[in-house]
Amino acid sequence: MPKELYFEKVEPYLEQVEQLSREGYNEKEMAAFFGVSERAWRGYKARHSALAASVNKGRRKAQEEITNALYKRATGFKESVEELVAVRDSQNNIIRHDVKRVSKYFPPDMGAIRMWLNFRHPDKWGDKLLGRQEEVDKIKEIYSKREKEKLSALETARAFEEFGINLPESLRLELMKETKETITTLDSNSIRIVLPSELEETEEEQG
Repeated sequence: MPKELYFEKVEPYLEQVEQLSREGYNEKEMAAFFGVSERAWRGYKARHSALAASVNKGRRKAQEEITNALYKRATGFKESVEELVAVRDSQNNIIRHDVKRVSKYFPPDMGAIRMWLNFRHPDKWGDKLLGRQEEVDKIKEIYSKREKEKLSALETARAFEEFGINLPESLRLELMKETKETITTLDSNSIRIVLPSELEETEEEQG
């Protein structure tokens, strides 16, 4: 621990504490950096509001930087980057490579968009809602395929099974009518559509 902190002089270290906090140091790591126990470190923070304020300031800056970077990736941006450019002679032969600074466009990133919406508007774009929307889109895709390819109820049910989506009640009833059998779903972690006749066939094979 720096001697000054033992004498309750924290001012010379406030900027360093802020930087460490900005870099993601937690309380335990901060204490280890200054060579004291975590309990002692928390005691210093409790006695010196400026010390605690530096920690919080660093964390806020880090959060702002991450948020801004995420927003930038979600909306797309232009950035000046260095690229190697081939220099050619009159016969179109490469004679050397020069470093040239060019403006490059980075398009919006779908993963960043989803993270941003989930972070800023969890009530509308939370992970569960996004997952539900994906399921709805997949159901529409299956029914569209069924209409185009004239799939039977059983073939449609198998498509639902492939994507791990529970059968809509209307399709379940249609499937029961088509097969004249009661539909059984097995396994809690996955969807398996099983007809009683299939179970009987399995029992006969085992017998």
